[in-house]
Amino acid sequence: MKPSQFFEHVAAKQKAKIYFASDFKGTLYTSDLKGLYQQYNARTVCAAINQLQSLGWKVTEQNLSEGLKSVVTNTNLLGRWQNLSVEPDIYCDVAHNADGFKVLFEHLNTETFNRLYIVFGVMKDKDLDAILPLLSPNATYFCCAADNKRALSSQDLCDKLLEKEFKAISYGAVESALNAAKTVANTDDLIVICGSNFVVSEII
Repeated sequence: MKPSQFFEHVAAKQKAKIYFASDFKGTLYTSDLKGLYQQYNARTVCAAINQLQSLGWKVTEQNLSEGLKSVVTNTNLLGRWQNLSVEPDIYCDVAHNADGFKVLFEHLNTETFNRLYIVFGVMKDKDLDAILPLLSPNATYFCCAADNKRALSSQDLCDKLLEKEFKAISYGAVESALNAAKTVANTDDLIVICGSNFVVSEII
């Protein structure tokens, strides 16, 4: 069953109307959250506010526009294609499943850089068989494990990557992996920290 069919089934069961953000035709506003996927999140917000407005909620277009431009300030939501430093550019992103990695690497195709270094750690319950085919074969992976009992060990992750002929090295702790990437990166390279909220939280 497709996700849309599931939601349609639940809506019908609850005798509720259903609106898909992808069908929204009104004005779209951009968010201060960066990354390709945020355009979909912003569309969902605009579609939801449109429905509230139709029910009489007093939310102006200015409220909506300013709110989306101030998500980080208002919520302290971090780790969404967040820039941490420059020369080299270092970004973190909390992509942690196949859908997230698909969008992350689509976004990376829009970036300009020389070499790509990925500081990469995941939890044990993640579907690596679905995630690994989405990764860039041209990147070097600095494998790590967050300080969390659910984390997959950096060596186990590295072994999985090496089995698929990725360039990968195990570094243990997140900070160790990031420091190693910084050591080899030139100013025109790109370092991305991803794979888990827990990994990113140790950096930011």
